[in-house]
Order: sequence, then C-alpha cells, then structure tokens
Amino acid sequence: MAANIASEVADEQFCEAAIGSKVPQNGLLFKELLQTPKFQVTVVEDSDTVELCKALKNIVALAVGFCHSFCHGDSTKAAVILLGFIEMIAFARTFCKGRVSMATFLESCGAADVVSTCYGGRERLLRNWRRRC
Repeated sequence: MAANIASEVADEQFCEAAIGSKVPQNGLLFKELLQTPKFQVTVVEDSDTVELCKALKNIVALAVGFCHSFCHGDSTKAAVILLGFIEMIAFARTFCKGRVSMATFLESCGAADVVSTCYGGRERLLRNWRRRC
C-alpha cells in the first residue's frame, strides 16, 4: 500500500510503498522482490492498519473532491484532509482488533497516500476535466 500513482511507477519516477505483514519474514521477502532504487519499500507489522488506511483514504479523497466541486480553496481542502486523517486514526483504534501504531499512519500507506490520492492520479484528471471554479 503506498503513496504512489500507477502511471508514475510505470514511468520509473521515485515512489514508495509500505507492506503490511504480520509475519516480518514474509514482508521482508516481498521487499527484496519489489524494491528498486526508484521504488522504496518499508515493512510494517501493523497490517490491519495498513489495509484500513488504503480503504479509508478514498473516503477522504471523496470529501476533498466535494470541496473542489463547491469551489473551495486549498486551505479548506487541507483542513478536510487533516480532519479525515484524524478520523482514520479514530476508526482504526475503534475497529482494529490488534495494536494500532501511530507510526503506521506516518508511513507511505498513511498520510502520504491520503495526500497523493487527494491531489494526484484520477483526481487531478477529473479536476482538470471539469474546471468551473
């Protein structure tokens, strides 16, 4: 799970990913297989939180898209991202059965992925496709 855009990975731009694995040896094996000088991989044992981050960031991106549709500025979008990120942490603490590490939210699968999803990839294309603000 990562803060990257598929087309940028394909273009061999610098990207990073976090692999959530409850078995560290498995995560390290995937890291060895996938990591390149332009694709950095970290292994996180908090795999449930990694998975939740991947799902919940899309809800935050949807809210940021609504802000854009209503012609709100970047400050409003930043506030929505921050509040969404705080809600992601609260959700994980409430619904994860295991330990939820704050450090996981600071990995590529957390804050960085929220930002890249809200401002890059298809979101950017849609924003430019129908610019009315």
